[in-house]
This record gives sequence, C-alpha cells and structure tokens, in this order.
Amino acid sequence: MATQRYISTSVWDDSWVQELDPSEKLLYLYLMTNPLTNIAGVYKITPRRMVFDTGYDKNTIMKNLDRFQ
Repeated sequence: MATQRYISTSVWDDSWVQELDPSEKLLYLYLMTNPLTNIAGVYKITPRRMVFDTGYDKNTIMKNLDRFQ
C-alpha cells in the first residue's frame, strides 16, 4: 500500500517559508515527504541519502539543516 502525504497549499503563505531560498524550500518539502519519514515526522536518514535524493551537495544540505534548527 502506498503512503501518501498531503501538504496544504497555504504552506506557501507562511512568512518563514517565504524567506527560504529555493534550495531550502526543496529540502523542507523533502523532509516532510520523503519515504523514510513516518506520520509523526520522525525518521532516521543520512546526509548521503539526502544528497542522493535532492541532488544538492552535502555542504548545501548541512547548511540548510543548520538554518532549520
């Protein structure tokens, strides 16, 4: 059975999201929707997997994760 996640279109109206650059927006959506997350948003994932899935280099991934904290 396929897992589906629904993201409200109002996410784009959030002031925090509006301040993100394109790579941060992609990573944010990726973190909410990748196949390793569960319904509570908890999962174990490596930077290497995030690099593979998004196409961004490890430094970009780590910089963006730091900003999200």
